[in-house]
Amino acid sequence: AGDHIAAEIAEKQRVNAVVSAAVENAKRQNKRINDRSDDHDVITRAHLTLRDRLERDTLDDDGERFEFEAGDYLIDNVEARKAARAMLRRSGADVLETTLLEKSLSHLLMLENARDTCIRLVQEMRDQQKDDDEGTPPEYRIASMLNSCSAQISSLINTIYSIRNNYRKESREAEKHALSMGQAGIVKLAYERKRENNWSVLEAAEFIEAHGGKVPPLMLEQIKADLRAPKTNTDDEENQTASGAPSLEDLDKIARERAASRRADAALWIEHRREEIADIVDTGGYGDVDAEGISNEAWLEQDLDEDEEEDEEVTRKLYGDDD
Repeated sequence: AGDHIAAEIAEKQRVNAVVSAAVENAKRQNKRINDRSDDHDVITRAHLTLRDRLERDTLDDDGERFEFEAGDYLIDNVEARKAARAMLRRSGADVLETTLLEKSLSHLLMLENARDTCIRLVQEMRDQQKDDDEGTPPEYRIASMLNSCSAQISSLINTIYSIRNNYRKESREAEKHALSMGQAGIVKLAYERKRENNWSVLEAAEFIEAHGGKVPPLMLEQIKADLRAPKTNTDDEENQTASGAPSLEDLDKIARERAASRRADAALWIEHRREEIADIVDTGGYGDVDAEGISNEAWLEQDLDEDEEEDEEVTRKLYGDDD
C-alpha cells in the first residue's frame, strides 16, 4: 500500500511538472507575441541588425566570402501572414491545407521582404562609400544574398507544390470513393464540394448530373426558388447615368417606341393574313358557295363538335366585328 501511494504521489508530481512546463512555455510564447506587436519597432530593429551585419561581413585578405543567411535577418511576418490568408481564401483551400500553406506562403513573403530590405541597405551603403575603394563590392553582397534567398524560395515553392498535389490526390481519391458508393456518395460529395468551394445550388446539381447521379428533390426545389426569385439590381442609377448609361426617361422612351413598333407589326400581319384567308376562301370554295357555285349554307350552319369551341377573339380579329 505504501509503494502504491508513493507511486501515485510521484505520478502527480510528474504531471504537475509537465503542466508547469507547458504553462511557462505558453507564457514565453505570449510574451514573444506581445514583443512583436509593434510592427514599426520590429522592422526598425531588423533594419539595424541588417546594417550591422552588412557592415561587419567583408572580404578579408584570406578571401572569406560574404554569406547571407535569411535566418539572421528576422523580419516580423504579421503582414506576410495576412497576405497569405487573403490568397488562400481566394483559392478555396480547406482548413488543413490552409494552415500548411499559410506558413509556407508567409515564410516566402517574409524572405522577399528581407531580400528587398537588404538590396535597399546595400544601395545606401554603396552611395555612402562610393569614393572608398576598400571593403566588399556591393554587387558581391547583393549576388550572394540573392543566391541564398533564391535557394530558400525554391525550396518553399516545392513545398507548396507538394502540398497542393497531395490535396488534389486526396480529392481525387475521395471522388473515386464517392462514385463507388453510388447515388448517396455522389450527393454527399456534391454537398461537401458546395461547402468547400462556395458553390451555388445549381453548380452542385450540375456536379451530380455530370457524375451520373440524380439531383435530390430538395435541391431541385431550391433551384426553382432561386430561378423564380427576381434578380436585384445593385448598381447605382445615378452612377450609371453619370458614366454614360441611359437614364430612366431614355429607357421609358425606348420601351414605348418598341411597344408601338410591335403593335404596328401585328396590325400589318393581321391585314396580310386576312387577304390570304380571303383568297383561300374565294378560290377554294369555302365561302358562301363552293367552287361549282353550289351554296355552302348547309355547311356554314352546321354546329361545332362537342370538343370544338369557336375562338371569337380570333374570328373578330380576322373578319372584323360584322356578322
